[in-house]
Amino acid sequence: MLQTTRTVSIEQAADILGLARSTAYVAAGAGEIPAIRVGRRWLVPVARLESMLGEREGALSTPDTQRDSQTPVADATDAAQVAA
Repeated sequence: MLQTTRTVSIEQAADILGLARSTAYVAAGAGEIPAIRVGRRWLVPVARLESMLGEREGALSTPDTQRDSQTPVADATDAAQVAA
């Protein structure tokens, strides 16, 4: 028998994601949350949920090294020079 749970309910996934329960159901139905419908129950595979969260973190944090090298970056010294 497995010691860890491989799926969570929509309610548990909503808590993990910081969503309202109704929003999580709508997102699952739209395919925005990886979920499997079994009868009347929705189950969210933990591995796919963790994978989705990892992908979202990567998309939200873009390192400065990925910026376009032609785009100037203003800093405090630039602002002081403009004000002078």
